[in-house]
Amino acid sequence: MDLSHKQSLPFPYNQDLSPVVRRVRGASPLNRGRKANRIETASYLKAGMTLLTGAMGTPERAPTDPENPDSVERPLLKLLSHKEIIKTFARNPEPFLRQGSEGQFRATWLTSSDYIADLLRFALWSNHYVGQHSEKIEELADQLTYAPDFAAAAHELCYWDVLTLAEMPMWRVQLLASASAEQDPGICQALSDNYADILQTWQPVHIRTWEGRGLRLRKGITFDILALLFTALAEGLALRMVAEPSAPILDHESKRSLYGTACLALAVGLSESVDRPDGLTLEEVVEQLIRSAPPEPPDNEPYDRR
Repeated sequence: MDLSHKQSLPFPYNQDLSPVVRRVRGASPLNRGRKANRIETASYLKAGMTLLTGAMGTPERAPTDPENPDSVERPLLKLLSHKEIIKTFARNPEPFLRQGSEGQFRATWLTSSDYIADLLRFALWSNHYVGQHSEKIEELADQLTYAPDFAAAAHELCYWDVLTLAEMPMWRVQLLASASAEQDPGICQALSDNYADILQTWQPVHIRTWEGRGLRLRKGITFDILALLFTALAEGLALRMVAEPSAPILDHESKRSLYGTACLALAVGLSESVDRPDGLTLEEVVEQLIRSAPPEPPDNEPYDRR
C-alpha cells in the first residue's frame, strides 16, 4: 500500500495502520484499508492519543472543591467524548491536520464506539515499543550474548527495559485497557496481539542468549514460559514504580534494578549447562538444595497446611 501521502507524519502514524484501524467506514476491505491510511484518520487518532496519554499521568492538581485539596479533577472520566476529540483535533501539532468537523469524523467512523475501538487498538499496538526501540534492543541483546560479564549485561538490559516501560504513556493506556478487557472482546484481542508481538521480539533474544552461553532450559520449562515470567516481572515492577516512585526498584547510580536481580535468579533456577547437565526439574533442584529434615513445629504441634 502506498503510504507516501503521509510520510511527513511521525512514527508510528506514518506506518500502514490498516492492521489496527479496522472499524472505519467502507464498502470493501480495500476501501477500508485506504481510509485507515488517510491523513485525516491519522490526525483523529493523534487527537485521541493526546487525550489518552494526557490522562494517564498525574491527575490535574486542580481541586474541584477549594476547601478540599484532595478533590482532584480526573480527566479520564470525560476523556473521549465526541466534543473533546474534535476540540483536541484542532490543537494537533504539525504536520497533522487541525481543521476537523463532525461530518468529517462521521465519514470515517459511523459511531464514537467504532472510533474508540480503533483508537485503543492503535494505542496498544506493539510498534509503540518495539518499532521505536528495535536498535537499542538489538544492541543490548548483543551484549547479553557476547559480553564477557553476563550478569552486568543482564543488569544493563533489565534496567533500561523496566525504566523504558514505566515511562511509556502507552503502557499506562495498557493498564487501563487491561482493567476493562474482560468486558470487551475487542480490547482482549488487542492486548493479546500486543503480547504476541512482544514475545516475537524478545523470544529470539532469549534463545540466542541461552544457546550462545551454553545453557538450556530445565525439563518442563519452555521459552514461552520464560518470556511470560520475564514480562510479568517487568510489568509488575513498573507498576510498583508508578504507584510508589520511592520504592527501591531502580538504582540509577549503578544502573541496576530489582528486575535484573529477579531475571538472573530465574535464569539460574530454570537453566542447566549444556556441557554438564544434571537433568533435574526445578522442583528436584529445590529438593536437592533443601536436604535437611524439616524443623519440628513449635511445641511439637502438627503442621497445618492451611
